[in-house]
Amino acid sequence: MNGTVELAKAIVRKALILRYRYFVNTVGNFAMIYLLFLMIFFGGQRFAEQAVSESIEGIIVGVFLFSTAQVAFSRVAFDITNEAQWGTLEHLYMTPYGFSTVLLLKSITNMIISFVFGVVLLFLMMVTSGTYLSMNLITITVLGILTLAGAIGIGFIMGAVAILYKRVENLFNLMQFAFIAFLTVPVTDYVAVRFLPLAYGNHLLGYALSENVHLFQLSVGDLAFLFVHAVAYIVGGLLCVRSASELARRRDALSHY
Repeated sequence: MNGTVELAKAIVRKALILRYRYFVNTVGNFAMIYLLFLMIFFGGQRFAEQAVSESIEGIIVGVFLFSTAQVAFSRVAFDITNEAQWGTLEHLYMTPYGFSTVLLLKSITNMIISFVFGVVLLFLMMVTSGTYLSMNLITITVLGILTLAGAIGIGFIMGAVAILYKRVENLFNLMQFAFIAFLTVPVTDYVAVRFLPLAYGNHLLGYALSENVHLFQLSVGDLAFLFVHAVAYIVGGLLCVRSASELARRRDALSHY
């Protein structure tokens, strides 16, 4: 147990050091998402003011989840790709903790860091738009993390593909468009949409923030579905990583880039 705690501390320290060392890139990524919101908000006011005014809460929540999800999801595969490039991927398999544990702790760390940046972005968007949502920290944290778990699961699947095929950057770009679709398809109109990553969590989070509904005021069924949904994507993604690792070992392609 103590060893796992020390591992978690080392992973968090490394993640923070990398973001500080490449500070310009970190700020640039944050500014890019904020600029995207500015384009949607001010462009919408210019050409479709009524439509933007009626859906501004959904836009704010959607951009918040998109910004955190795309970072949390992409970092998994990027970490695997970087480890393969550096020639250290095999070293992670030889740790006493196991590759899956290291990958899971890395993903949790990236999700928490991206979530913190997302909350800052959420505040900036509310100030810019003049629309203030209910900022109940417990509600945002629980619903946000459960929603982002789906993105992490997709990140594990992309990581599995990266283990086998190494360069999969173009798939990241395609997945970003897919995430936009997941966040915009109405879950109330299509039941099957609830099983997509981000979709149902976005629906619940948007409802909670816009209607000032706290976590424990949501139905048990909704929360249970979101929790099972999150666990299923995480477990499914980890199983894909394990299967891809075994296949790469049999092909003797684990350390080749």
